[in-house]
Amino acid sequence: VANVLAKRFKRVQISLFDNSEEVACHYSDEDLYNLKKRGYVPENVEVIFCQDDGFTRAVDKSSKDLIFLDPPFSRNADKDWNSLAETCKKLKCQDQSFAAWYPFFWPTKPQRLLECTQCEAWQVSWSDCGAKPSQNLKGCGVLLSDNLAKLVKGRKQELEELADSMGWKLECQR
Repeated sequence: VANVLAKRFKRVQISLFDNSEEVACHYSDEDLYNLKKRGYVPENVEVIFCQDDGFTRAVDKSSKDLIFLDPPFSRNADKDWNSLAETCKKLKCQDQSFAAWYPFFWPTKPQRLLECTQCEAWQVSWSDCGAKPSQNLKGCGVLLSDNLAKLVKGRKQELEELADSMGWKLECQR
């Protein structure tokens, strides 16, 4: 993402948030500096990591061009799904551009996310759900703010071709 944005914009700032100690140990200022020094991060890109709750930081009132949420889906998955839905609802009310990734095991939780947020999602499936729920990952989706959903619709044919080439099924969920 940093490389793509660096080609299009003069200055890019990426702020990463995770409350995990394990994740935080991989994002020290020295680690980020070394990534830039080795050419993994373009010179016009600044990456900042903060050990903090990403859901809370996403909805603070500071200006952001795009928010990408990758929820933890910890052992308390119900809490994480609810936090994701509430965060996305708040971002939608703030007219904030966002994309929120989610795993797809069974249609009920993604469907509740769509109903709660009234947002559109694009979902790829690589396995059918079958007759009863299971813990096997069936696919994943991205819930989108309204403005991003319009952009993605314009690329539908390309996305369908990409999904098809991987043996996946792409669907727009509302």
